[in-house]
Amino acid sequence: MGRGRGELGHFGTIGADGPVRAAARRMAEGSYSCLVVVEDRDAIGVLTDGDLAMRVVASGGRGEGQRVREVMSCPAITVTPGESYGEVAAKMAAHRVRQLPVVEDGVLRGMVGLDDLIEIMAGELEDLAMAVRHEIWLTRTGEPDQLRGEEQIHDKLGWRPRDRLRRSLR
Repeated sequence: MGRGRGELGHFGTIGADGPVRAAARRMAEGSYSCLVVVEDRDAIGVLTDGDLAMRVVASGGRGEGQRVREVMSCPAITVTPGESYGEVAAKMAAHRVRQLPVVEDGVLRGMVGLDDLIEIMAGELEDLAMAVRHEIWLTRTGEPDQLRGEEQIHDKLGWRPRDRLRRSLR
C-alpha cells in the first residue's frame, strides 16, 4: 500500500490481493473516495466507495474474506498529463467515473477528479470573462486597458450585478 502526491491532489494505492475491509479502513483514514489498485507497480484497477457500496454492502456482505480484486473496477481507466481537460472530462463521462489515475510512462503520477476539473475550468472561465470585459472596455471607451478590477469595469460601463443577471435571462 502506498500514498502519493500527484499533480492534482493526494491519492492512495492498495494491492489487488489486499482484504476489502483493510481497503475500506484505508479509504476512511485517508479520506479517499477511491484507491488505485496496483500489481507489479502497474495500475490495474480502481476501488471506489461506490464499488464498496454496490458490490459489498448492497449484497449483504461486510467484506470479510473478500479481496480487492473481487470488487474493484477494472481495467483502470487512466489519463496522461498531456491530455486536455476536455479529453479528461469526456473520458470521465464515457466511463461514468469521477476520478482517474494519471499515468506517465507507466508510472502513477496522481489522480484527477471531477472537482479538480471544475476548479481548473472555473479559473479559466474567470480569466476569459476578464479578457472579454477588458475588450468591451477598450471598444466602448477607446481608452487603453487601465483597469484594476471587475468593479471598475462595471462602474465605468454602467453595469450592475442585477443588470448582468437580467441580460443573462433574456
